[in-house]
Amino acid sequence: MITPTLVHLSLIDDNPYQPRLSYDEAAIAETAASIKANGLLQIPTARQVGERYQLAFGHRRRRAYSLLAETDPAYAQMPLIIRELDDRAMVKQTWSENKDRRDISPYEEARAIDHYMRAFGWSHKQVAEELGIDRSTVTNKVGLLKLPAELLRLFAGGELSERQMMALKPLAELPINSWDTPISCWVRGNKISALSEIVPLISKIPADELRRIVDDLLDKVSVSLEKVSWPWQAPLPVDGVQNQNCKECAIRMRVSNRCPSLLCAELKEKAARRIAAAAAAAKEGLPADAVGGYGEYDTLSGVKRSDIKKEAKYRSCSNLVVAKVSYGAHPVEGHTGYSMVCKSTRCQCKAALEKSADPAKSDAARKKADRKQIRQMYKEPAEAALAGALADVPAGMLRLMLRRMHYSASQKLAPDASAATIATAIAEQLVREEIKYDEDAGRLDDSRQKLEQMLTLAGIELPWKNQPQPEADDQLFHLLEDQVSQVRKLLADAHELRELPIAPAYLEQAEQRCATIATINLNVAEAYQRQIETLRNSLQPASPETESADGDVCAQTPALTPLESGEPIPFPMLKDWVIELRNRITTGEKGAAIEQSIEILGDHLQLLTDDEGVSDEEYEQVLRDIDDLVDMIGGR
Repeated sequence: MITPTLVHLSLIDDNPYQPRLSYDEAAIAETAASIKANGLLQIPTARQVGERYQLAFGHRRRRAYSLLAETDPAYAQMPLIIRELDDRAMVKQTWSENKDRRDISPYEEARAIDHYMRAFGWSHKQVAEELGIDRSTVTNKVGLLKLPAELLRLFAGGELSERQMMALKPLAELPINSWDTPISCWVRGNKISALSEIVPLISKIPADELRRIVDDLLDKVSVSLEKVSWPWQAPLPVDGVQNQNCKECAIRMRVSNRCPSLLCAELKEKAARRIAAAAAAAKEGLPADAVGGYGEYDTLSGVKRSDIKKEAKYRSCSNLVVAKVSYGAHPVEGHTGYSMVCKSTRCQCKAALEKSADPAKSDAARKKADRKQIRQMYKEPAEAALAGALADVPAGMLRLMLRRMHYSASQKLAPDASAATIATAIAEQLVREEIKYDEDAGRLDDSRQKLEQMLTLAGIELPWKNQPQPEADDQLFHLLEDQVSQVRKLLADAHELRELPIAPAYLEQAEQRCATIATINLNVAEAYQRQIETLRNSLQPASPETESADGDVCAQTPALTPLESGEPIPFPMLKDWVIELRNRITTGEKGAAIEQSIEILGDHLQLLTDDEGVSDEEYEQVLRDIDDLVDMIGGR
């Protein structure tokens, strides 16, 4: 039996591998009272290191002795059992004692395991075997320590449970700069513009809900490599990226296999799309159209594949390309999603093939194109001219007129709809009633003549006066259609690359195309020029703060595209405006500029047609978002 040795308290040190970081003062006082009443029932074990002693366990009892020694010198010495213990034995002794007592916090456990791994060079497997715990437990607990310091502070203080921290663990792999990446989302009614802003909210969110939130946040600040279109395990030849081979990239999140660089992923996505399009095009011996943009493709459903291959004239037509489309009548074998398509809905080469293949389909396609031409060339300008003529009529009188004309249309308007909105609705009803049958049948001449008669009767100058008419010069019309298609694609590219320095170059090219369009139809050119200016303004730095009418300081909200031409802004740009206005309202911006922007946003949404390729779900979602904006500014 080993005889205890009395050692002065000043010579006793804690176990260097003790996981506990703090001690409960009440528990120490309770232990001190027990020792004074009953003596020291279990003598602590220690090892001698030079002239000092290190406890293997019994740290609370040593602190109880120190408390008693303050009033009774008899407790200035403490009995210890001295043993020969190496570092590994010291680790096992203190870990076993604390686990048996179950009174160390999960944060202290994680810190202790990490300390043991660093001190002894243990792997996750080795430390699990030494401490008698599962390897997965080691991995999970140590992984929590990679989370930001603010979260660890809350964890150490008991404000976050271990289950909540485990829900946050997927975020541990993110680089520290990802926590400040601009995002836009809502968490329990709170607007979050950066990942770091969620920290004050976490303690109130249950772990299960927190897991769902973390999954959504990860998708906003990183990209899953399991879902990308390029082979992430092989090099991809593209410049300006972190690493051409994602598998070897230093910033790749190994556990979740995600990329935290959104710009790098975007550049690789575009490069992969170009490479895939080029490969598919090479197989068919045709040019590739890698980025479709907002322009429409004709899927050639009315043309036989054999006719396309044997018709030399069409094979050499610049409109025949290979592109990635959701549906194509002539897919490229071995290249999923890519198909032979025509870039023009009025291509003469394609029309000749359709007519030889199926005259009925050719007529249907031409009627569809004529209806589109009627809308763009006559219907929309006529609506804008009529609405302009009603600009000075009071809103109440306009609402009464619309109610008498079309009751259901008047009921769809908001109670506080502006005079401009009501005037537009009246103009749409007048034009629709005038040419609805001719428009459905695609009768271009009849539609124009009826609209000219209506506008002349109203004393309104014809919007298309002195402009060349497409039926008088078919070549001019085809030139106009080709230039419009190019402008739409350039706008799409500029919008997609708006965060890169190359975006203004696309807008300059679009302006050059608009100059050509202006020689054919000034109305159309002005409509697209306004879209160019709107997109260019979105690329400029934020304008200086100004004082609103009600005295509040707010950033000047740029006006949305005016509606005189009836040409709506592209749908993706419209969605971006919804996000922009929500951000500004959330930050406290208000005033007439915000209200006018929301009103014009609704007008643009009404101008969308089926030709824009917008699904009903997308349309309804944006409509709800605009209603939410109205609610956010107080129901106006």
